[in-house]
Amino acid sequence: MTWILLGMVLMAFLYVMTGVCTHLDLPESRETLAERYAHALSDRWPNGVLEVFQNSLPALSTKFLGQTCDTPLLVPLAPLEAKDLLNRHSAWSVDILTSSKALLFTATLIEDEHAKPNMLKIITRGEVVASVDKRLTIFNGKGEPFGRLVQEPSGEWALEEASSGRSRWAVSAKQEGDSHDLSQLFMMVTWRPKGQLLATAIQGPRRDGKRSDYLKVTNGPGVDMILALASFLGVVAFDIAPRLADRKRSLRGAVDFLEEQASGIASQLLGRLKH
Repeated sequence: MTWILLGMVLMAFLYVMTGVCTHLDLPESRETLAERYAHALSDRWPNGVLEVFQNSLPALSTKFLGQTCDTPLLVPLAPLEAKDLLNRHSAWSVDILTSSKALLFTATLIEDEHAKPNMLKIITRGEVVASVDKRLTIFNGKGEPFGRLVQEPSGEWALEEASSGRSRWAVSAKQEGDSHDLSQLFMMVTWRPKGQLLATAIQGPRRDGKRSDYLKVTNGPGVDMILALASFLGVVAFDIAPRLADRKRSLRGAVDFLEEQASGIASQLLGRLKH
């Protein structure tokens, strides 16, 4: 009888172990950028978030870690863009609101002596909680380097963590259509290697067919809101917005050149007619 009971216990143990091994996560190939956008556009946060947490998500601060009751955060777009083609100053300051329109953060971009973007600071209640320099190095509230966003050949920015050297936090951006402003901007943060969606920044709803006037920033459960915000605003301030401004000025320059050429031709024709 004892041997029978021992045999039954052994069989049960082997059955449980077989089930556990069957359900272990196997390494997955990295998803393509298009597949990650599909995840974001479906408006569904991925399953298996606990697995991400167990891999230690990076966080600048625990104050807003996983806070989602205030999301989506509303970031006005207009201050982030060049106010006009003649204004080459890049500095701006913008209030970031909660979904209920309460002030939560203030983001300020400081320019250097050449009117180029130099340092971005994110402030709440008079305290700097994060900053980003022109090399896209992210600093915590104490001014200590946390990591650097490095653009890869794919176009994504990978956060090289100062503490570990790993690059698991990836930021990507997409402009819908042939847009010359930030109203068609869509950004997201994913977690490598499996591409879980952590945070998004998308244009707000349109009113009366007009362009969107703010970005909606949303983070998933357990994701540091401040790090997501610093990543999005850093890429916009030091990469996307300057490129859009240069493109606008190039187009304006081309138009001015054509106008000058047309004016010259018209003057020549008038001169010939007079003679």
